[in-house]
Amino acid sequence: MVELALPKNSRPTIGKNWPRPDKAANVREFRIYRWNPDDDANPRIDTYYIDMGDCGPMVLDALLWIKNKIDPTLTFRRSCREGICGSCAMNIDGVNTLACTKDMASIKSTIKIFPLPHLPVVKDLVPDLTRFYAQHASIEPYLKTDTHWSAQGAYVAYKALIESLRESVPLQDLPESEIVWKQKPYTGDLGVRFDPERSETIWTAQTTEPYRLAYNNKIYDRGAVHVFLGPRADLPTCVLLRDSFANAMLPFLMRSFSRIVAVSTLSCFYDLLEAERPDVVITMIVERFLASFYYQETIELPRDHENPSFPKDTETDFATLAQCK
Repeated sequence: MVELALPKNSRPTIGKNWPRPDKAANVREFRIYRWNPDDDANPRIDTYYIDMGDCGPMVLDALLWIKNKIDPTLTFRRSCREGICGSCAMNIDGVNTLACTKDMASIKSTIKIFPLPHLPVVKDLVPDLTRFYAQHASIEPYLKTDTHWSAQGAYVAYKALIESLRESVPLQDLPESEIVWKQKPYTGDLGVRFDPERSETIWTAQTTEPYRLAYNNKIYDRGAVHVFLGPRADLPTCVLLRDSFANAMLPFLMRSFSRIVAVSTLSCFYDLLEAERPDVVITMIVERFLASFYYQETIELPRDHENPSFPKDTETDFATLAQCK
């Protein structure tokens, strides 16, 4: 017979029940894992009460409220507050997630917060990332000769984007099982700067359902306009205000949209949106961040004075473009 036992001082106990806030009309209860390695004591579960009228909507807002107004010893990591860096990853309501993107309204009962269960704990909600960083360094999951996403990175960004858009638009995504991954040598925008040039072997992606280019205004870089048509006409349409990072996402996006008008700019003609009337507008902001928006006012496309083939006025016939099938 094998006997299993928890390590010493690992079983949580009932901790302190902190006072409720005075005169608060809307109060939420939090139960939070606490452990200090210097105490040589078992972990404990402290109970806190949050005045929701004085606190933001996310779990991270509540943790900051507790630290600033109740218990300054509560320890956790946080940084960007935008769901990018992953610093505030923890187990909330039984799910590993980010505190900065977890809406308290999505949790109906007492909010229970624990550190990530698969990592050692440094203190309270702070996990030890030593092993994670060692594994990250060993596989080197980044390109060495280019500053852009690899095909794998573009697919991860695509999945995250589609998931966020599903809140307002019914979209299907491309399962990885329908992607053909191939390797090829590649010299990127960093590789060409070396002397001699450097290349590396990268993975590229091909989708099983083809799409076609229906229009190309033959302008390179800023001001370029392309119309892509997917294999299914019943899917939503999209205007993509793209930068160079969006190029790697296009094969995946074409599985989710029937038509994509891709414009190489961070701004756009209002006439284009008026003519297309797309279901979704996607813009790449500062190249590495994705966002969607609804247009409300005229936004002019910046002119590229170094490219003589770029139109010199703002009267591009986008109505004709919209007829491109």
